[in-house]
Amino acid sequence: MSISDKIPDVADIVVVGAGPVGLYLAAQLHEYSPKGTSIVIVDRSTGPSTLSKAIAVHARSLETLAFLGPQSTVARDMVMTPVNGDKGVIFGGPMLGDAASGPIASIAFPPADTAQSPYPFALVRVQSHTERILIADLERRGVRIAWDSGVTGLHVDEGSDATHPVTATLNNQHGIKCRYLVACDGGKSTVRSLLNIPFPGHTRSDMFWMADVRIRTRDGRTTTWGADPTSRVARPPTMSSSHGVILVFPLQTTATTNDAPLHRIVALGGDEQAAQWRDGTSGAVQDRVDKDTYIDKHTGAAAGVAPPTLAASSAVQ
Repeated sequence: MSISDKIPDVADIVVVGAGPVGLYLAAQLHEYSPKGTSIVIVDRSTGPSTLSKAIAVHARSLETLAFLGPQSTVARDMVMTPVNGDKGVIFGGPMLGDAASGPIASIAFPPADTAQSPYPFALVRVQSHTERILIADLERRGVRIAWDSGVTGLHVDEGSDATHPVTATLNNQHGIKCRYLVACDGGKSTVRSLLNIPFPGHTRSDMFWMADVRIRTRDGRTTTWGADPTSRVARPPTMSSSHGVILVFPLQTTATTNDAPLHRIVALGGDEQAAQWRDGTSGAVQDRVDKDTYIDKHTGAAAGVAPPTLAASSAVQ
């Protein structure tokens, strides 16, 4: 690997968390810090994620990615560079509809010549691709990522004049001293917990499930729901029925293997439906799709859901 997993004993900055936030911050710190500033990223995972997770990259995020310096190609790569043969989908605005009448309204982004952003769209791309592109940028910069290195302890020597007063203990018992430690380890931050930093707010009780599925017609043809395979532009539907609201986002305009293109389905419903979705099985997802969408009515397609393509089926609180 061009990024060494060897962890130094001392660094100027330690970034905790190798998700999109931590990866981006490390790249930005490298670009704008004094030359020679040493930056290390530590993460408890054993390696880069392969999960889809968050899929939308909005215009402002792409603009921010373009701030990583003249040598960085992250913003361009996010839009144009394939990962495993896939470049994602350009989201051109949603269509609104219901199960009875089909599409009834749509929302479009402004054309490029009148838009206030060089990216007048949202990019639909799985999070693992975003992370891969950011990691490639960090490899070019020589910034280290230490995998399988979660933070288990922190000590701040506030009474000394040491240049590196923060010591982070990792799960492999290695200790690393730094001038600054930045927590980018998510909503359930270990760093925040270790430092007893409050996280005010409340947990919402909304229930929904998400699944990544591949859609084929009943006669075996592949289909991309709401997307134009020739232009990468998608106008995915938002549908309402007596069973709740369901959204379908194409993640690919064409399949990168012999399988059908991948789609993200998000469904919201009442407590009764949520109780049925908690099992997280592909059967529960298939039943929901069969009952609540008008995919078959308008395209002759049936969403084929199999356990390997099921990303998540859960009730989130």
